[in-house]
Amino acid sequence: DFGARPIDQHLLGFECMGATVISTPYGITAEAENGLRGTEIDLAMPSVGATANLMLAATAATGETVIRNAAAEPHVAALADFLTLSGAHITGVGTDTVRVTGGRALNGTAYTVIPDMIEAGTYLCLGMACGGPVCVKNVCPDHLGALLHAFREMGGTVICDRDRVAVSAEHGYACTHVVTGPYPAFPTDLHPQMAALLSLGCATGEGSVRETVFASRFRYAEELAKMGAKITLEGDRALVVPQPLNGAKMRSPDLRGGAALLIAALGTKGKSEIANAATVGRGYEHLEQKLRALGATVTVL
Repeated sequence: DFGARPIDQHLLGFECMGATVISTPYGITAEAENGLRGTEIDLAMPSVGATANLMLAATAATGETVIRNAAAEPHVAALADFLTLSGAHITGVGTDTVRVTGGRALNGTAYTVIPDMIEAGTYLCLGMACGGPVCVKNVCPDHLGALLHAFREMGGTVICDRDRVAVSAEHGYACTHVVTGPYPAFPTDLHPQMAALLSLGCATGEGSVRETVFASRFRYAEELAKMGAKITLEGDRALVVPQPLNGAKMRSPDLRGGAALLIAALGTKGKSEIANAATVGRGYEHLEQKLRALGATVTVL
């Protein structure tokens, strides 16, 4: 639950392409008896879901569709690459204006899914929290530009290769200030993990995370406070003063918030228990095995 998650931009786009959208208490129906037609769509915000959904619909529409204020996230570009390999014609991917020439017959293809930059970023945050070095392989360093820039500002050591990133902070790190936003800005899905980093006793100074995407992203703060974290919420910002933390019993509020609790627990002496851990596991494959391979003492019940 991240607060309001409207799909109005999706529906607006479908209507611009000629669909009739009917909302009822039981669901939403979209019909296009005469097929979809290419058009120009101006998104109110660079929504990842709306950009992907409308790009998919545009491949079946007749004529050209122009999506303005489009999202530029790597996984949107990956979808466009897959559709292109399948026979679609898409240009402008990675910019704020995407053009799709629809109506072409699509074919089967072979495609390798890109690495998950949020999963990779979470393990790199763990590396910073625990001193490292931690090396994450099979990753696209360019996708993590905002996070790696923050690490360097904090005084961490960041080494990038073609498909791997290694981080370390053997002697601790300084706090920094980040603002989340659409790619290539700092990812909202790494906000809680960064807040956990800033709260640890190995950090110095004061830091903050400003959230511009999901208003309800801050639920991790109450749980980290159980460890002694000093996090003050002011509107859309979390102000963090690092403190020596203690192990505690906590409850994961959501996927990324739970990852933040895990980072804090592994970066703190003592035993911590995180309930509702299934919320974390759904976003991190083989989490327990990977953490144990790094030397962590972790048991998932």
